[in-house]
Parts: sequence; C-alpha cells; structure tokens
Amino acid sequence: VISSNDAGCEIQLMGRSAVPAEQEAMAVQLEKIAASYAATCQTVHDYPGWTPRPDAPLLRWAQAIHREVLGSEAKVLSIHAGLETGILGQRLACQDLLSYGPTVENAHSPTEQVHIPAVARAYTFLCRLVSSVEPQG
Repeated sequence: VISSNDAGCEIQLMGRSAVPAEQEAMAVQLEKIAASYAATCQTVHDYPGWTPRPDAPLLRWAQAIHREVLGSEAKVLSIHAGLETGILGQRLACQDLLSYGPTVENAHSPTEQVHIPAVARAYTFLCRLVSSVEPQG
C-alpha cells in the first residue's frame, strides 16, 4: 500500500518467505534502502515462514492418499504465499505440516477464480485423509 500527503509518503509492504532468515535479511535491506533516502523503516508485523520439507513423512503419506483416492500424482509446489501453515507451525512448534487446496487463479484480486471441479477433489481428498488418521491413545 502506498499513500502520500503533504507530510510525505508511506509504503507498507508484507514481506513473506519460506525461510525466516531470508525474511529478516529482507527487512534489514529495506531499512538500509530507506536510510539511504533519509527515510525511516519499521518492521511492524512478522508473518512466519514455513520451510518446505519435500522428504517429510506426512507429505509422502498424503501423496499416497492422493494417488489412492484421486488416481493421480499430487502436484507438490513450494509457493511464496503467506500461508496459515506458518502461523500454526510457529504456535505449535511443529514443522511437519501440510497445506493443500484447489486451483485458484489471481488470488486476492477482483478477478480471483477457483476451479470448481478442483474444490470437489480437494474435499474428497480431505475426507479420506482425516478418516485414515489413527487416533492417538
């Protein structure tokens, strides 16, 4: 968000990264850039990252469920988005997490679209995934 008035200009950014150290480095770099223009920079919020673990047992299990239920390989991606998974992982002190969903295009914009058949597949996958979890005693 960029706003300005007679007193100056304010730029608000939401930095996100899967690697917390890279996010911190970005904040430091922005502070240096601001200082070079005699401006100030302040980090107000910290959106926790979530480092991908392509070898995680949870992911392998979910991929097997996907193959079983949907008859195809899951598309596994690492994206830059700010996922709630990072927040949950931080609060639960756990990094063995899974995030999934249907195909969404132009997220958070006026032209955002979701692929309706993908919603049905995601729901079917979720139902099978949670029903196959063995209760912890």
